Amino acid sequence: MRYLGALSVGEIRKQGIFNTVISYSGIGIGFVYTLVLLPKFLSPDEVGLTRVLFSLSTIFGTLFPFGLGSFTIKYFPRFRNHSNGHHGYLRLLLLLTLLSYLLFAVLMFLFKDKVLVRYDNSPLLVQYFTFVFPISLAIGFISMLNVYCISLFHSSVPSFLNEVYFRVANILVITLYYFKVISFDVFVICYSICFLSQLLFLFVYVFRIDRGIRHSIDWNFVRSQDLREMSRYILLIAPASIASMALRQIDVTMLGSDLNGNAPLADVAVYTIGFTIGSIIEAPFNALARITDSKVSDAFHRNDMRLVDEVYNRSTRILMIIGGLLFVGVVADIHTMLRFLPHKYLQSEYVVIIVGASCFFNMATGINSSIIFYSDKYRQGSFLLFALIITSVILNYILIPLYGIEGAAIATGSALFFFNLAKWLLIKKYFGLQPYGKYVFVVALLMAASLVVNHFLPYIGNKYFDLAYRSAIMTIIYGGGILVTGIFPEANGFIKKHAGINL
Repeated sequence: MRYLGALSVGEIRKQGIFNTVISYSGIGIGFVYTLVLLPKFLSPDEVGLTRVLFSLSTIFGTLFPFGLGSFTIKYFPRFRNHSNGHHGYLRLLLLLTLLSYLLFAVLMFLFKDKVLVRYDNSPLLVQYFTFVFPISLAIGFISMLNVYCISLFHSSVPSFLNEVYFRVANILVITLYYFKVISFDVFVICYSICFLSQLLFLFVYVFRIDRGIRHSIDWNFVRSQDLREMSRYILLIAPASIASMALRQIDVTMLGSDLNGNAPLADVAVYTIGFTIGSIIEAPFNALARITDSKVSDAFHRNDMRLVDEVYNRSTRILMIIGGLLFVGVVADIHTMLRFLPHKYLQSEYVVIIVGASCFFNMATGINSSIIFYSDKYRQGSFLLFALIITSVILNYILIPLYGIEGAAIATGSALFFFNLAKWLLIKKYFGLQPYGKYVFVVALLMAASLVVNHFLPYIGNKYFDLAYRSAIMTIIYGGGILVTGIFPEANGFIKKHAGINL
């Protein structure tokens, strides 16, 4: 069996499955929170406030670490040494993160009026804007500690804190507010504490699994590295990382501005619901990426291109097959799913479909970002990200006034489509890797067949039964086709082993 760093390919798959289970557990909790409790317990303006606060904080929390996350994944293999606490890398990472936060916090405070002038129609955001500072602090440090854990091949507990703990904490806070145990001012404070408590638990976990925090920075070792090369990387990758994370927040922040007319926060609430449902499709991708990023980086460090090719091919095929099933399920059930929500949220149906299509295409292109940004082609990848962010801003600026929330979805989805297409072409050109085969046509035909059948299925008055029978039929058509054609041998092998059925 061949190995990628400390883990074999089989162990990567096991961790990917475990992280996927955590992700879908979080999605289940998030479904209750976002689609059931949030619209019922908060007004549309209050929902919009929490979303815009989160989006602004995420952008700021991505900005101030200045590419240290990607830098850690790429260069940590050079520092890895358990006996001496990895040359004090964790202390170095935390020191640089803290210094960056202090610098950017001062700049953010000085220019906050220029930011808030775009949100005159959102008085709640103006009132609670200062909460961006503690939330972004927590988000930035959480992202750094998550990356450090991933580099140590420990991704499950950080995933649990991100996907499960944080959502459960939010449910508790929103429930207290709904039953008038706390005021809205206290609710916003507690919402911030959810982030800070997650950071605290993550610090405790890192302290338990690694002794790096106890070791001083080995400045002699740091100076022995190719600092010029590292500086070039971080100066390019930092803006690129910001662009990558900000892309998912640009649509929300622009919807919440005066660009969108008279009721921006209410529109943000509707858009958030639609975006949340559509992005369910990406859960397996996100779970796998937490593992493969550090593994692909380690493979490049050892010049193991054969393993990079294997992980790229497997991930693309499996993610496309699973993504196809999830996309079909979401599209088939979306009308019924939205019937669980207040009438206003029915407007998000097309947002779900557009976002879902974008997420499926992202799944279908595999771990292309890992291959580009942790290889020597990170410069080309950075330029693509710069082009992506500019394209997204321009499209949102044009389409939001014309089409509102659907315009925001089209803008973000289109930008991501062309970005993933460009990454695929880049990998094919420079590495000669091409992960697609005949299974692509099988997946496309099964998706089309499933959606055609769904179009002719009658709606049942009971929304629970309608959801159940549509999901069952889509799973039988699509899943059955996948098993019969044999394009997912891992699934066939699992069924044969545990059910004794040879397909």
